Amino acid sequence: MKILYVIGSFYPSQGGGPSSAISWLVKFVHRQGVDTKVVTTNSEISPDRNIIPNIWIKNEFGQVCYHSFRSMQLPVRMTFSALWQLRNTDIVHLNSIFHPPSLIVAAIALMMRKVIFWDPGGELASEALKYGSLKKHIYLKLVRFIVRDKPYYHTTSKQETEDVKKNINPNARFFEAPNYIDSIDRISCEPKKQFLFLGRFHPIKGIENLLIAIGLSEKFMNSDFSLVIAGDHQNDYGAYIKGLVDDLHLGSKVKFVGHVQDTQKFTLFAESYFFILPSHSENFANVVTESLSQGTPVIASTGTPWKILEDNKSGYYCSNQPEILARAIDQALNLDVESYNKFRTNAFALVIDHFGMEKGVHKWIDAYRDALSVALK
Repeated sequence: MKILYVIGSFYPSQGGGPSSAISWLVKFVHRQGVDTKVVTTNSEISPDRNIIPNIWIKNEFGQVCYHSFRSMQLPVRMTFSALWQLRNTDIVHLNSIFHPPSLIVAAIALMMRKVIFWDPGGELASEALKYGSLKKHIYLKLVRFIVRDKPYYHTTSKQETEDVKKNINPNARFFEAPNYIDSIDRISCEPKKQFLFLGRFHPIKGIENLLIAIGLSEKFMNSDFSLVIAGDHQNDYGAYIKGLVDDLHLGSKVKFVGHVQDTQKFTLFAESYFFILPSHSENFANVVTESLSQGTPVIASTGTPWKILEDNKSGYYCSNQPEILARAIDQALNLDVESYNKFRTNAFALVIDHFGMEKGVHKWIDAYRDALSVALK
């Protein structure tokens, strides 16, 4: 079985959740003896990584080629490289509906009768479709016309499955499974008096609701706790959020630490009291499993598929309306030591039991093999 993965950014890039999720998947699939190749770009890879572009590198992921590019919207080298590799591929695994190379590769792969797995990555959620809605509406018509019901869509929740049915094809085929996480060493440290938000700066993340919520929480405002916000805030939304901190007079309670990655990122999770995800919509949110991997409980909004946090007593699941989010923050601050430590124990157990790649990779291998056997009939 030969699998080609086509994705805009890939480890060691820290360009978003898919970069990590797909890299963990590829590594473990390759360990199962599968011939894996990754065609990607060198987007958001720091020079100190010494990644040489446009050559094939053999490593723990199989073979990877990080292509240089002029336009990330249409990286020409990456696109042609992926098309060339289709000749010796059984399965093509694509990432992102709205990245043009994915659609181009899908169209040619279908003509060559290849099996396709496609990760929408939350792009078809109603909240996500609000941004650039006219262009996305036209683009989705093209997707429906070209691919019809042929690909298998990897969805991470029932809601995402419904989003694909609604926006692409009600008869589409699915492999519904969470994004599994690689085993990550748990960093030993005492939690600081800080809550944490970590993620990209985009209106869908609802960071303004979180800022209003902490201002409404008298318990938080009268405590020694602070809110740490991690992520690249060098965009218009980031400027808006920084301005809102000033407008709400929260400068002494909010700290921006910029983009973090690797050990720095997991140390930040480990030393935080709670991680908060106030998003309006998420198809999965790898940051939740990353937080749980450090035993850090999570407050997640109902726009995410993380009700299991509350079911397993490893966090809170609530609306991201500021008043309700403020109450969840108060609940977290009111935990006694024993109850809080139980939350931490449950958080770590949850990620090990339900989201570890060691178990999840076998479900992926079965899904790939089943799809291939159907195609060969």
